[in-house]
Amino acid sequence: MLQVKKTVRKTFVCFLLIAAVVVSAFAQSANVKKEYTYNSADSSYVELASNRHTRAETGAAAGNLLADLSGYEKKLENDVLEVWFNEDNASIRIRDKRSGYVWGSVGGNEESLNEEWANTASSICTVEYYDADGVERKASLSSENSAAEYSWSGEKLECDFNIENGGLLLSFTMTLSGNGLEFAVKKGSIKESGDARIKSLYFMPFLGCVYQDTVDGYIFIPDGPGALMRFSKSSSYVSPFQKKVYGMDYGIDTSSDSYEILSERPNDFAVEMPQVTYPVYGIVHGSEQNAFFAEILSGDEYAAITAYPAGFTTDFSWAAARFDYRQKYVQPTGQDGKGIDAPQETANSMLPKISFTFLTGEDADYSGMAREYRERLIERGVLNTERKDADIPVQITLVGADVKKGFIKNKLTSLTTAKQAANIVTSLKSELKTDNFTIVYAGALKGGMNGAGYGTLKLEKKLGTLKDFTNLQNSVVEAGGRFYLNLNPVTANDSQINPSNKAATTLGKAFEKIVRDNPNVLFAEKYLIRPTLVANYTSRLYKKLRFKLSIDELGSKLYSDNTRNGKLTRTQTRKIYEKLSGVVENSAYFTPNSYLWKNTGEYFGISMVNSQYVYETDTVPFLQMVLKGSIDYYAPYANIGFYNEDCILKMIEYGAYPSFMLTNADNYALHDTPLEDYFSLEYTSWKSVAADIYSKINSALKHTEGQSITEHKVLKEGIVLVKYSGGTEILINYTPNDAVTEHGEVAAKSFTVKESTE
Repeated sequence: MLQVKKTVRKTFVCFLLIAAVVVSAFAQSANVKKEYTYNSADSSYVELASNRHTRAETGAAAGNLLADLSGYEKKLENDVLEVWFNEDNASIRIRDKRSGYVWGSVGGNEESLNEEWANTASSICTVEYYDADGVERKASLSSENSAAEYSWSGEKLECDFNIENGGLLLSFTMTLSGNGLEFAVKKGSIKESGDARIKSLYFMPFLGCVYQDTVDGYIFIPDGPGALMRFSKSSSYVSPFQKKVYGMDYGIDTSSDSYEILSERPNDFAVEMPQVTYPVYGIVHGSEQNAFFAEILSGDEYAAITAYPAGFTTDFSWAAARFDYRQKYVQPTGQDGKGIDAPQETANSMLPKISFTFLTGEDADYSGMAREYRERLIERGVLNTERKDADIPVQITLVGADVKKGFIKNKLTSLTTAKQAANIVTSLKSELKTDNFTIVYAGALKGGMNGAGYGTLKLEKKLGTLKDFTNLQNSVVEAGGRFYLNLNPVTANDSQINPSNKAATTLGKAFEKIVRDNPNVLFAEKYLIRPTLVANYTSRLYKKLRFKLSIDELGSKLYSDNTRNGKLTRTQTRKIYEKLSGVVENSAYFTPNSYLWKNTGEYFGISMVNSQYVYETDTVPFLQMVLKGSIDYYAPYANIGFYNEDCILKMIEYGAYPSFMLTNADNYALHDTPLEDYFSLEYTSWKSVAADIYSKINSALKHTEGQSITEHKVLKEGIVLVKYSGGTEILINYTPNDAVTEHGEVAAKSFTVKESTE
């Protein structure tokens, strides 16, 4: 023990001596001034080179690699297109008479493909099927295990496709019309008389495919706002792009969707991964030279968009729509929840139909595709002209009440009463200097946002009376704004429902639910409600309270229900929701699928970036170009991570209006509630920031009210030009340097607006 004390004493003395030397050194240099310069690299250009932005086009000419039509016979022709056919490999070539460009599949480098892939690449139609053992097989028109009969007449082909010696039969048509081709499966033509069971079907899967980087161009993918996959040399990838149109079907897909809300897209916002909300894709060979735009016209509820980069499976980049008749699911084998993977017994009922429209010149890029799609939706009565305001609107979501974790049991905490909400709106009007508010009041029902019993039609008394809410609504609307009561009728936690009588059921007889990969949150699981109950509850609440509704998840969740005596297919659920959207007229939806756009009053939380997969090279505002001028759309909440300088510029670039989620309560009140992910919602902390953001965006976008976006072009890295139908042009500069372009000058990290003089 004595030795230990001595050691400690010696160590302490040494420490004092060292400290004295250090203090002396500092004392001697106290009067000596030294300047240090820290040069940190500007990250602006690194960000601009990422797939969160759009790259400038190279302008390289696309060679007409398939111009040689030797071995092909002309079968169909109109004023715009010629269709040539090679019966040996069941392939076609499409010659655009306007430009002379020839479209087809592989036109060389076939030696890199095995027989199965070569057949798929050349064939007009490919079918995947399950054999007697449930093993996946593939057959194309030119495969050894299949046969085909062709009938050509006028501007149409009819084909009978025979697989496995008659075990699987189907017929389809190909019709030439204007500048496009349309493919469709004939009604009632699919016959399964043998052991083969159809799994999926493709039309022209390798149309426009490119070997590595032999063509300058890209695949357009409907991922979020839109994504490009530029053609490149082969590389290693874990998986291709494969997403179901309209998102997962929780009735058969993985019933537990685990995700970490903050880890998928750093520096982004707390939202789920973007999904495919509109059924299109396209391919460009040389920007503003040659392109085609594909739209799924029927069978979209069971379709998936696939895009394969060079290096994954083959050295070709290719894209296609896959129509899924069957897929495997976990078939239960006992009461313990275990099971085996088995194909669906009954095929999905659909009639696949897809069109390919060929574009040339200035229309041959993603902007041209967006214009084409928008014009179609206007012709179909899906899109109309939007409201035109003097100043842009701003969305404010105010949270009324929510559940708070308790020691013994959970309790309700009030965050913003109706009267406090009225005071906040008044304060924000003064701060932002506008009356054009879109107010969404969330958590108004008895029990709050995540505690309201499913089906309740009562307002939470702690927040105010019906008169208080009506007064709040009237004050907003009479000033020229809009007021919505928020409702989520699609998902609920187990404190809100008894899953046995409310939750939808999977094909494997489990409850459909979404599980967050974070056991520390208050409600890690939420159940999908039976679609019939969703429609019934939503319409009853609307008729009872007579407030306009902003509806969570109904627009973005499309799922089947396998509940006994109440089965619904995905198509039937869609029809229920479409009918409901006509009843709760002019409702606002969060990220709605395209089949609800006709009845969408306002669009909340629009995607501003793609999923950022490594093979996605660009984000483009395709969705915004389709909707601008018809539906007001808002960016994700600025105070949930979308408020920096570049985010403001991107809202201007994409024509998106700002939004905020706010409360009257201080931020600590969010602790131990389902809202604690959001960190900062107290309105006093954000009102000056909101005013600054609104002022900047309004100074640009107020000049575009009522106009559609006609062109989006990157002039050079970080310099973007956006043109509007009324002649307005906005020039955005993301770089740290002032820029001079042929369209004018623009300061660093800024924008300029040029209005039409006509």
